Amino acid sequence: MAPLQLPDVPAIVETYPGFDNTIWIRLFAPARVPEGLVSRLCQEVEKALRSPDLIESFYKAGGIEPMITPLEEMQGQIKRDLNLKVD
Repeated sequence: MAPLQLPDVPAIVETYPGFDNTIWIRLFAPARVPEGLVSRLCQEVEKALRSPDLIESFYKAGGIEPMITPLEEMQGQIKRDLNLKVD
């Protein structure tokens, strides 16, 4: 978890119990990209997101904590969030 950026300011969940401000940022590829290439891209992005230097830069940019989501789970989340068919 990211260190507190403003330690004297109460967390938003202390004021609004149950508050969730999760956002997602995804990389997309054109339809019909070969599965092997998609898998390799996923592996490389995950490797980068585990980099201590990148993690530290996210924290410094506002306490952002990168989350790694498996491809299938991400596809389901996009479908639910956008109500689109994801092939």
